Amino acid sequence: MPARLFNALMGSKSEGQVSTATVLNWRLEWSNVWEIAADVHPIRGGVRLVLPALHYNEIVDLVNREMQCCGSWLEMNLVRQDDVIILDTIASTDQGQSILRALVGLGEC
Repeated sequence: MPARLFNALMGSKSEGQVSTATVLNWRLEWSNVWEIAADVHPIRGGVRLVLPALHYNEIVDLVNREMQCCGSWLEMNLVRQDDVIILDTIASTDQGQSILRALVGLGEC
């Protein structure tokens, strides 16, 4: 995701402006999550990932940081069920929803 698009989603807050390097680091970190997903599918407003519970602490940390960054347009719900984590990621805008789906390979931006 280009930094300008990420910044547009973040809104006009000056503290929300990020560099291209920050966006690339973000993509690399989330790509590791997508690679371990047992299942990825669209849900209303976003995507659902089913992940191994073995990585629960790391996923919780990433979700908490993501919500500090993007909580104005992004909702993340994390549930641990036995040996899996269910992570629902929902965007409040059509553009955000398109980006979420594209990032996990379920569509295009």
